[in-house]
Amino acid sequence: MPATALLRSHWTMLAPVAGALAIGLVHLAGSVHGLLAIPVLALLILVVFASVEHAEALAGRLGPALGGLLLAVSVTVIELSLILSILLHGGSETSMVARDAVFASIMLTTTGITGLALLIAGARFGDAAFQPRGAGSLLSVLTVLSVLVLIVPNYTLAEGPAYSSVQLIFVAVVSLTLYAVLVFTQTVRHRELFLAEEGDLPERPLRHPVWVSALLLIACLTVVALLADTLAPAMHAVVVATGAPFEVAGVMIAVLVLLPEALVALKAAYRNKLQVSINVALGSALASIGLTIPAAAFVAPLLGEELILGISTEQSVLLALALISGTQTLVSGRATILQGAVHLTLCAAYLFLAFRP
Repeated sequence: MPATALLRSHWTMLAPVAGALAIGLVHLAGSVHGLLAIPVLALLILVVFASVEHAEALAGRLGPALGGLLLAVSVTVIELSLILSILLHGGSETSMVARDAVFASIMLTTTGITGLALLIAGARFGDAAFQPRGAGSLLSVLTVLSVLVLIVPNYTLAEGPAYSSVQLIFVAVVSLTLYAVLVFTQTVRHRELFLAEEGDLPERPLRHPVWVSALLLIACLTVVALLADTLAPAMHAVVVATGAPFEVAGVMIAVLVLLPEALVALKAAYRNKLQVSINVALGSALASIGLTIPAAAFVAPLLGEELILGISTEQSVLLALALISGTQTLVSGRATILQGAVHLTLCAAYLFLAFRP
């Protein structure tokens, strides 16, 4: 078999091996700095793609309920690994990285990925259709969790913008419960509300036996966590050297985590399956806030770190605009390139103000 064909068919197996070798080399070198960070970052992205590939393949075998939960948990492990790595290697200014990463995930999915999907579907098919009840259900859950996690902490009697310990436990439990109800509704009870009119995209083929894919998924997630730990000082140094706000670290984490799912969403929009795009985009945001924040709420106190969740007034306005425009877009069940342009304008404003607040 030619080398290129071998790489194409087995890259998901080779990615964690390459990542493990890179971790060993970095350990021998002592640290990641300068141009050495670029190939390590490229390997991290490759292993993230491989992780999602294995998780999606297993999801097809496990069924919609367990499969969707497995994919969400895998993405959460990746995001949490990146957050904790920066949190541990940074100073006091990185204490808000969990909040910034989750906020970036919400903004990039509701405005960036959704906007691009609407633009692609509208440009190719004119008036693109989706199921408003299913899309609206996803957005309503996202709205409640976003406000509860990111805005309410600024207005409690505790020392904001952080919840007290009891409040944080309550919010974590409520978030997990609501996310579990959503997963049950989406995959079991009312699955038909979230399906594309012509059916979902075909399941991703399982290239290996289930047990092999499961082991490879565990290996990939482990390598992602270790690579993130080696890259965290370099990411922190880049933010310091450029003089950018530390909110940018959250944007960097969100981009790394969302990249594989963003490609899935855009491919679906290109095939006129806009419902799939909305499911993937909003589902990614919901997994981020519904699973990552409760996990961070459990881990942060063990590490002696305070979990700051409340966002600024400027960020609150941007979040409100994203949720309001999303509601107006999804209520009709149809969209054109105009709605795509509206969402992308909000995404551009968010990214610009993240770098130049």
